[in-house]
Amino acid sequence: MSGDDMSDPVPQLDPVHAEIHHFPRLVAQRGWGKRGWPLPTRPESQPTRHRPGLDPRIRASSATMLRPMSVSNATRIRLALLSGNRCAMPSCHRLLSKLRGDDVVLVGEAAHIAGQHGGGARGRPSARFDPTLTREQQNSLTNLLYVCRNCHAEIDAHPHGEREYSVQRLLAIKADHESAVATAMEEAMASVSFRELEEATQWVTEVPPPPPGQDFSRIPIEDKIRKHGLSVSSQNLISTRLTATRQVRSFVQALSQDDSAFPDRLISGFLEHYYKLRKDGTSSGEDLFNSMCMFARRGFLDFKTQYAAETVLVYLFETCEVFEQ
Repeated sequence: MSGDDMSDPVPQLDPVHAEIHHFPRLVAQRGWGKRGWPLPTRPESQPTRHRPGLDPRIRASSATMLRPMSVSNATRIRLALLSGNRCAMPSCHRLLSKLRGDDVVLVGEAAHIAGQHGGGARGRPSARFDPTLTREQQNSLTNLLYVCRNCHAEIDAHPHGEREYSVQRLLAIKADHESAVATAMEEAMASVSFRELEEATQWVTEVPPPPPGQDFSRIPIEDKIRKHGLSVSSQNLISTRLTATRQVRSFVQALSQDDSAFPDRLISGFLEHYYKLRKDGTSSGEDLFNSMCMFARRGFLDFKTQYAAETVLVYLFETCEVFEQ
């Protein structure tokens, strides 16, 4: 990406609420980032141990986790984004999202670091149960680890799982993994090219043109952020992705030379999914934004393509009313 591509002014977000996540950086030690994410050590064909009462076919029209628990679907989607759609366990890192039709299905699980049940009528207490935590704290992002079904069973197994995976160890695994994902995405910012943008928008070729007269007018991005009540984390994501939107603009203009309907079909494709989310009951601006980010990523393996996909979404967020309320 050239220096010119980074020259567009970035909207000034509220400095009082500026939030920077400080995670330990282990990218160089683990070989992540510039050299690419390590391939999963467990093949997809490996048999999965199914637990009673869990149907692996469960899914919804929006990004969905397969394990129904007390953790909200919005929190699970945010957790999956922070984890790069991969299992956080160092020996695994299996990709945990799949594209089925137009739906992104999350096949990972939100594992509690400190368990949520104290036993009693439920039987044995959950692994690492902490009676001092409230239900809200138990189900918050800070107490959740995004893992595959096998790794979830391993860390919660009685009694060795609790002995081998203490709260402190799982918190360290979470911090290391989410830090590595954030670093890989930051490194992708400097190297996203037309190739990644083309891969991230290939699905648009199957989107029909929007109806004539549809209004894609723009409102100021600061007003849009306030209108949707986006969190500081989402504001930071928008701010960083905006630095690459000039590259997206050039890409869209280049493709429109051969396909004049491409820009409108790109908008229409995202709008269609947005309206689907609204119809399915997603109303919070923050939840809508995270779900749209997951839709944009579409289960891509490469972090450069994931970054390119989010940049396309933010480009549309800035230039037209993709997020209508």
